[in-house]
Amino acid sequence: VPSSEIAAEFSADNTDYKGYDRGHMAAAGNHLHFIMAYSDTFILNNICAQNGDLNRGLWNDLEKMVRGIVWRCGECHVLTGPLFLGQTSYKNSRTQRNTLFLQRIGANGVALPSHFFKVIRPREGETQSYILPNRAGLKGSLAQFKVCKDEVERKAGFKIFYRP
Repeated sequence: VPSSEIAAEFSADNTDYKGYDRGHMAAAGNHLHFIMAYSDTFILNNICAQNGDLNRGLWNDLEKMVRGIVWRCGECHVLTGPLFLGQTSYKNSRTQRNTLFLQRIGANGVALPSHFFKVIRPREGETQSYILPNRAGLKGSLAQFKVCKDEVERKAGFKIFYRP
């Protein structure tokens, strides 16, 4: 569902995701008890182009794992997002800032993430962090993609669950 809150020049529509799943950053399955929250997970602001093998495979396993943690602990903070790693960048000589060229899909130029991350902080227990590549044929176990939170912060470029 396109969002009415996003300016048209920055909007996407469902046809932009052809060949990819519309991966929910806030998982629809986490919001089944609240119809408005569940419906909101389908707004394209919450969607990233996700390879179907990832979305229906290990990413789905990770989302189920999070629901299990919530079931056991009663409360859990989760941060999920796209990463754009290994894509070409250059330094603008005028501004001295790095510019990243993103791989884009669809008529509206939706950015195609190279990876996705999820950081899970339960009320009790240790924080868990994962980075999974957004590619076809992804197999294995979630343990292969478990990383420390600091690695996610370095790759994302911001602090997660930061308390000064």
